[in-house]
Amino acid sequence: MELSWRKIEWELRHSFNLSIHSRVSTPAVLITIKYQGKEGIGEISLPPYMKENQASVIKILKGLDISNLSFKDAKSFHHCLDKIGQQVGENLPCMAGLDIALHQLYTQLIGESVNDFYGLKRNTKKATSFTITYDKDAILREKLDLAKPFKILKIKLGTKYDKSFISTIRKYTDKPLYVDVNQGWQSLDKAIEMIDFLEKQNVQVIEQPFDKANLELHRQLKPLSSIPIIADESLQSIVDLDKMKDAFHGVNIKLMKAGGIRNAFRMIEKAKTLNLETMLGCMTSSTCAISAANHLSEMVDYIDLDGAFLITNDPFYSLKMKHGVLYSA
Repeated sequence: MELSWRKIEWELRHSFNLSIHSRVSTPAVLITIKYQGKEGIGEISLPPYMKENQASVIKILKGLDISNLSFKDAKSFHHCLDKIGQQVGENLPCMAGLDIALHQLYTQLIGESVNDFYGLKRNTKKATSFTITYDKDAILREKLDLAKPFKILKIKLGTKYDKSFISTIRKYTDKPLYVDVNQGWQSLDKAIEMIDFLEKQNVQVIEQPFDKANLELHRQLKPLSSIPIIADESLQSIVDLDKMKDAFHGVNIKLMKAGGIRNAFRMIEKAKTLNLETMLGCMTSSTCAISAANHLSEMVDYIDLDGAFLITNDPFYSLKMKHGVLYSA
């Protein structure tokens, strides 16, 4: 196997304004693995709130030895992923990019899709949400215009403007909403007040109301909320899932945090055994990473895979969307 990589910056169509920061681009690393005349491409998306970055990822890639690895069947493929995982360690975004590239390679060699490999349907009828962040009215209307093909909107909250922002959204659309607070609410009273308001706005889920480390506050909120509360930042890996069942109604699983397709598949399966609802989420990414995640869409309750529609310099064309539903090429 031969490994190469390059840094890239995903340019956002509009500034991405969250309760914790604002940005106009997202750093990433694209990797290529060549094997037996085939080529697999993987993506590592690295928004600035993650502890990993381009430098930490490339340091691992430089030290990675995959020259003697090979696979001919499912067992040896999983063994290959295990061997690489041992070298990569805890840098899960790096593992995600390698995992995506290797799944591309292996499924090409066996003449199947990733969906076939995991026993899943190739395409589903489930619609993804489209993310809208806070902005001045003229830019907000541009964002909503861009969101017209989507059936569901995901609204980023967690600022002092939460109610007015939702009220402004409701001037222009009655589409169902997901809201993502990004740890922006500070008290139980604030959350209960907002949930009472959001219940009347056709909000279907609320992501990460409080600080990721404050599971106790989430535990107190869960039985009081009429809207499902979904963990995002509180869920970092599969080992965290057991702690989620009493604090949240569901979990948002992302390839970059899980460590790739295989780990995300396992996390979704485990979440189901814990009676947790599941959302398939993403970073701002190209269609490389979004297509990889979309293979698992049959398994989950909610889909938030809009990352490729938020950037302007996507070099790939492996994903199509119609009426908010994603279709892998």
